[in-house]
Amino acid sequence: MGIDSSNVEKVSALLNLPELTYPLLGLGFGYTAQETALTPKPDLAFKVSENYYQSIKEKADSLEAFDKITYDRQVAKGYKNPKNYSQRIARQITKDPNSTPRAYFVDYLRQRGFDV
Repeated sequence: MGIDSSNVEKVSALLNLPELTYPLLGLGFGYTAQETALTPKPDLAFKVSENYYQSIKEKADSLEAFDKITYDRQVAKGYKNPKNYSQRIARQITKDPNSTPRAYFVDYLRQRGFDV
């Protein structure tokens, strides 16, 4: 589940969303035209905290396991420079925001009235 950030303007217009709102989640039901492999997702122990906010240090085992899964998947798919989940996220958040494919999203949020 999620919104393809390259289509947020179209989705916002389609839903007639007011200022200071933007789509976060979309849900679709149906069948794929062809059989596809599932993309690995972090387990619930990594994504969910119970009774209090659990820091990433407390979730280190789950994160390490997911890092291995994502790295191994890229190796199996023949990636030239495979990266695990943590490496990909670190790269995304430390890049120059103007050089990323999603740089326009900040402009989109400003258009929606957000002070970012």
